[in-house]
Amino acid sequence: MTRARASSRASWFRFAQWDAYFVGASSLEEKPLSALGTSPKEGNLGRVCINETQYFANVPEVARNFYIGGYQPAQKWLKDRKELELGFEDILHYQKIIVALTETDRIMKEIDKIEI
Repeated sequence: MTRARASSRASWFRFAQWDAYFVGASSLEEKPLSALGTSPKEGNLGRVCINETQYFANVPEVARNFYIGGYQPAQKWLKDRKELELGFEDILHYQKIIVALTETDRIMKEIDKIEI
């Protein structure tokens, strides 16, 4: 097997691993990370206000401003619930969205490092 072919095969397997991870993480059925709600170690953290007195703390900027198809899911999810009271399950779901978006950004950066 030539060196180029071996490299392509290794790259394909690395992409396949990320694909399997994305399928699980994007469904939000299970936590993409084991430590949901903990602060990330890097990045600009900030508050996402729900109302005048309540907010989500330590939300990474990358998750708050992440775009998918012209939308910012973290912001859109909250805007769609404007004027509604968020329950416990809603809060957990939003945390999962933030973790999934943060992980998606991290994985995209890892994929960009793969040489084809």
